[in-house]
Amino acid sequence: MIALLLAQTIAITGGTVYPVSGPKLANASVLIRDGRIVAVGANLPIPPDATRIDAAGKWITAAHRRRRASSAW
Repeated sequence: MIALLLAQTIAITGGTVYPVSGPKLANASVLIRDGRIVAVGANLPIPPDATRIDAAGKWITAAHRRRRASSAW
């Protein structure tokens, strides 16, 4: 199931993007392909096969998912 979710293109569009570095980007998009961010910016070309998520009026922020080899702290 996870492999199926990762093997697609997702476009989060129209939100205010707060990148890790640099100024915020108003009315911008984040393009995710195969589980990885491949583009961020305003006026991005969105592939026709992308699943679109409307983020108008919302914030899009960076998140970091930490991978661990062990569940013990």
